Amino acid sequence: MLDLKLDSTHDIDLSSYGLKLINDLDRLEQKIKIVLLFFFAEWFLDTTIGIKYHEVIFVANPNLTLIDSLFKAAILEIDEIQELVAYDSVFDKTNRSFSLTFTVKSNIGQLTTTQDIIL
Repeated sequence: MLDLKLDSTHDIDLSSYGLKLINDLDRLEQKIKIVLLFFFAEWFLDTTIGIKYHEVIFVANPNLTLIDSLFKAAILEIDEIQELVAYDSVFDKTNRSFSLTFTVKSNIGQLTTTQDIIL
């Protein structure tokens, strides 16, 4: 499968004055990032999908166990992913940042990636 490549600001990558296509593990990594950054009820056509950032994560004293479970569930809901092989998260209370590093096994190979989220 192919997908349009997004740049670091999550817009379509037009850096070489044309559309770039990605596939395989690059596409899967981008798909995971999109899923993890998708806010609950953000899409008007289906308000039941997304991560509950406002309700669970952007709160005064976030429950890290609950946050981890939300992210793990979101990762495992992606069709291509067969198994969450490893998962580690770090919460920096001073900077209000959350970083997760994980490895997934998919039908196209194994992928290790890190996602940083500013709370």
